[in-house]
Amino acid sequence: MSEEENAEPSRSKYVRGEKVEKIAVLLMIFLTVLKGTVSLLSNSVALMADTVNSLSDIFASAMVWSGLRLAGKDPNERFPYGYYRGETLASFFVGIMILIAGVGIVWQSAGNITDPTPLIGTVSPIAAAVTSAIVYFGLSRYKLKVGNEIASPSLIADSKHSMLDVYAGVLVLAGVVFSIIGHPIIEIFVALMLAAYIMKGGIVLIRDSALSLMDASPIPERHAEIRKVAEGVHGVVDVHDIKVRVAGSVYFCEMHATMSKEMPVDRAHALTDEMEALLKLLIPELESVIIHIEPAKKEILRVAVPTSEHKGLASEASQHFAKAPYFCVVEIVEKTVMTVESVENPGFTADKKRGFLAIESLIAGKGIDAVVAADIGRGAFSMFRSELVAVYELPAGMWDVESIIESFIQGELKRITELKQ
Repeated sequence: MSEEENAEPSRSKYVRGEKVEKIAVLLMIFLTVLKGTVSLLSNSVALMADTVNSLSDIFASAMVWSGLRLAGKDPNERFPYGYYRGETLASFFVGIMILIAGVGIVWQSAGNITDPTPLIGTVSPIAAAVTSAIVYFGLSRYKLKVGNEIASPSLIADSKHSMLDVYAGVLVLAGVVFSIIGHPIIEIFVALMLAAYIMKGGIVLIRDSALSLMDASPIPERHAEIRKVAEGVHGVVDVHDIKVRVAGSVYFCEMHATMSKEMPVDRAHALTDEMEALLKLLIPELESVIIHIEPAKKEILRVAVPTSEHKGLASEASQHFAKAPYFCVVEIVEKTVMTVESVENPGFTADKKRGFLAIESLIAGKGIDAVVAADIGRGAFSMFRSELVAVYELPAGMWDVESIIESFIQGELKRITELKQ
């Protein structure tokens, strides 16, 4: 699938989000006009507070709308990570609008506590409160459904805000009813409760958006799980310095992966692709995974030298890898020889597959990291390379294993990276 085809579903999901917010804005304009008119005619403090709330909702939905439009734009040179943060900014401003609306309701309601105004009329304020609650409930469910389908945090956040407005409508209805039966002070307290509820929601939204803008990890509790999946890929020694940040509805992840320093670049690249695929299955919100490869530093090195005799470091090196009767396996720790072991070559007496049998005994049986040889076939070299075993050239005129190992420790041996034609 081409990049254009991959980008199309991404753009279309934001178009769906924009459509939801367009509908929301139109409905809230209707509610603002309805409740504002009725509150002025009926002197309902709670309904007027809810009108101010709906007015702020118009601006809030407009912010989410603009954020979704930004998030749907393709990345470019100026914004290589895309415009996903447009959603985060929209959510931040939604929180500010909610908080301002709450403060406004407190200011208006507190002034009427000492002198509550009785309601004028009964049917119209009740009808307005009921209509508001029903419309907001429908909007909340619609926003939540589409928000989950397109994985939009700002739309999901806005759906929660709309649900708060449902509760607000129920509170307003209760306040209006109490005012009708002769307790107008209850309506004022309802307005104050509504304000506190709204302000709390605004503060939470501002906090979450600010954390996202500050690149706080959205899933710190899942870092251990990420590490476990990444380290489960064969060939990866360890994973560390995991960083995850959120931008809009997607996550970006960075990590350092330690791999054998003998690993070819193409194989290391294939492993990073495998790690990325597994992590995206684990966390579908991941937009990209950047993996920095680091070479592993082995504390213990095991080096094999083909020999013609069984005398440890004093053995004479053989000029033929597969036909050598023995291998001298030397264990080196911090440039110091720790152990020396002579191993019989099973390929020495074999009629065929000599190189394969020799390599199998060294890799599977002794776990060597490097081999020093004068004459090695293309098949044997390929097997060593695939198993991340370094191959070094046996210097001309150097016959004893002790001298060869000393040259290896001093870094004087030539590494063979490809065989000559």
